[in-house]
Amino acid sequence: MLVVGYGTDKTTNQDYWIIRNSWDTTWGINGYSLWARNQDNTGGIANDFEQPNIYIPVSDDPFATGKFTIKSVTSGKCIARRAPDTSAYYTTADCDSTDTLQRWSLINNGINQQYRIVVESQNTHLDAWDRKLGASTVISNDNANTDLTNGLLHWFVVPVGKYYRITSLATSYSLYTAPDTIDIVAAAHTTTTNSAQGFQFQISPVT
Repeated sequence: MLVVGYGTDKTTNQDYWIIRNSWDTTWGINGYSLWARNQDNTGGIANDFEQPNIYIPVSDDPFATGKFTIKSVTSGKCIARRAPDTSAYYTTADCDSTDTLQRWSLINNGINQQYRIVVESQNTHLDAWDRKLGASTVISNDNANTDLTNGLLHWFVVPVGKYYRITSLATSYSLYTAPDTIDIVAAAHTTTTNSAQGFQFQISPVT
């Protein structure tokens, strides 16, 4: 099957993928079907995928070199690694560009807008799963030895005006923060929430 598009049903507000089958037009809707999107990876649609690689010249990649901070538009805090051990996680903290726990590399995977997001300290990757830690919600981490073909380590970094939305390739969930909290979660977004500040981040180069 081939994913050829996506959309949102205007009646039910359900997000969906547009799927084309290899059978003829007697199958489904003239050879196509709609598959639930942003519904906990329905049917394992993101588990085993292939996609064409589109090379992006370095001159067209705003994150090709250097380190960056990733600042929440809502809370004004920066994504940061915490706990320097194998149980480490990511939360948000007061921004400090000199803190190596807040300095990130955005490594393009040769595919349009797709990156692995790696913190400078200990070379660990931003994962797509959030979890509770006491009263807070945090994002998990994967170390550098993790299978880099794992979709959970890949993110679409999509411009939204002068900011960016950071969306998981595996789950279609996006990073989200709320005011007055250090929490960071992977949450479903829709066309109505794309512009919500909680899904927007300022990505700034640091020296």
